Amino acid sequence: MIHLEKINGENVWDILKLNVSDSQKNYVASNDISIIEAYIAITFNGYAFPFGIFEGNNPVGFVMIGYDKDDYWKDAPAIADGNYNLWRLMIDKKYQNRGYGKQAVELALRFIRTYAKETFLLLTGVITVFFLKRESK
Repeated sequence: MIHLEKINGENVWDILKLNVSDSQKNYVASNDISIIEAYIAITFNGYAFPFGIFEGNNPVGFVMIGYDKDDYWKDAPAIADGNYNLWRLMIDKKYQNRGYGKQAVELALRFIRTYAKETFLLLTGVITVFFLKRESK
């Protein structure tokens, strides 16, 4: 069974070593770019939640959740306003076809549902992006 761990100073180096196959590189940003984008989102009044995907102590992938829009995201779709989204998902080429991607999405949705109440789907290109609406307080 896999679990998510927040990216931190101890696990970031292992996550940066993960890669997809060459044929998949056009479909997902590398983890270094994703972590940089998370930093930019946070410093520009946004919210990003980068996680390593682990099986035990072994890193197998990366997932990043976003909330709302930051000041830097100029072409964000209107549905991003006040909603959560699955910003990134990658499973290392050595660990694909084991169900980790599906499990990681389920864990990401569980994390989001701690804050959100409604689920929306936005289909863009080759990836399905999940938007979940934050519950009004």
